[in-house]
Amino acid sequence: APPAGPGAAAPQAGVAALTDEDFEATVGGGLEHPWFVKFYAPWCGHCKALAPVWEELAGKLKGSVGVVSVDCTVARWTAEEYDIGGFPILKLIAGGRV
Repeated sequence: APPAGPGAAAPQAGVAALTDEDFEATVGGGLEHPWFVKFYAPWCGHCKALAPVWEELAGKLKGSVGVVSVDCTVARWTAEEYDIGGFPILKLIAGGRV
């Protein structure tokens, strides 16, 4: 796996699934490069419909913007930190801003 953290290499193709344990270390506030994050719940119909589009977007943005997903039923701390109240929620994190 590629190294995680603010010093990590440019984002790779594919959607990485992040958890409370690796979210901040991977995204790092978007200081090194921007990250597009999908906050979702596995039972959410709209989230399921978005999944193939999210994968396609990851391929198109490869090397410039990281595309990741966070299962909020598992990563509850991260969901709370980013004020997630519904699903899906898409956030762009770049330059220390959301």
